[in-house]
Amino acid sequence: MKRFDIKSIPEFDVELFKRFNAKDEEAFNLLMEFHLPLVYEVCYRFAPSATYVDDLVQESLWAIWKNAHKFDHTLGKFYIWIAVISRNITINFAKSKAIRNERRLICHMDAELIAARYSSSQFAAELSELAKLLTPNQYTVLLCRSLYNMKYREIKDSFNLSIDQCKKLNKEAMLIAKAYYCN
Repeated sequence: MKRFDIKSIPEFDVELFKRFNAKDEEAFNLLMEFHLPLVYEVCYRFAPSATYVDDLVQESLWAIWKNAHKFDHTLGKFYIWIAVISRNITINFAKSKAIRNERRLICHMDAELIAARYSSSQFAAELSELAKLLTPNQYTVLLCRSLYNMKYREIKDSFNLSIDQCKKLNKEAMLIAKAYYCN
């Protein structure tokens, strides 16, 4: 794939953009002939892994096509508009993938894995019992704070919770854990 070069963009053609705004496939193909390298570059730059680039390019092209009627050539340049769309789609994907992976890692971590990490079967049994008393969010926040020493800000970013929610969940979980361990 050749690199995107701003000099390769043809002169602005009002009729072509009117056809593009009306979702004319031929106009879209003509525009993408010059701008596809830019979409690839943006997706490649912001993608969490090169394996996702083709899917992100396809998603970007779909979003450009779907939002063709929103482009106004008097407000800005076309290549900037499509670069922003491609960047936003790629960044949103990267964020959602990171959040899903964090949740999957912590929520599916069972007592045996934790016990292997801390070499204590008694600890694993206690943690399993404690997990039954807590809500999933309380359990997750408790694990993040206690075992992984995560800051509230990190938990907030990973699980789409406010810092106040994180603190509240941690406090509730700690009170339940304290009652459990003191009995």
